[in-house]
Amino acid sequence: MLNNGLLLKRDVAEAIKLTPSHTTTLARRLRESGARSLVDRRQGQKQEYRVPAPVNAELVQQFAVDIITSGKTSGSKISTELKERCKYLLPVCSPCAPSAQIKGTRIEIFASAGGAG
Repeated sequence: MLNNGLLLKRDVAEAIKLTPSHTTTLARRLRESGARSLVDRRQGQKQEYRVPAPVNAELVQQFAVDIITSGKTSGSKISTELKERCKYLLPVCSPCAPSAQIKGTRIEIFASAGGAG
C-alpha cells in the first residue's frame, strides 16, 4: 500500500516500528525484487568456537556467576578465576585490542586439568 501511494511513509514506518528511511528501502526492494528480497538470509556461526566446548562452558558459567554476584565482570577477572578454579590458562585480551590479533589466540589447559596444551 505504501508503494501504491495509499499510505504515507511516516505512518507505515511507525506501524512497523522502523525508521522512514529503512521503510523506504524495504518498499523499494519489495517493488523491484518481490517478497523474497525481504526474507532474512542471515546464517549462523560459520566456524566452530576457538575454544574447546568444556572451556567455553566454563567461560559462560563464570561470566554468569560474575554478573549475578557483582553485576559486572571483566576478561582479566574471568581469566584469573578460571586459572585458579579449573587450571585453564586464558590469554587476557585488552578491550581495545584489534580482533585480528585476538582471533588466533589459543587456550592452554594445564596438564593437571587433563588436557594437553
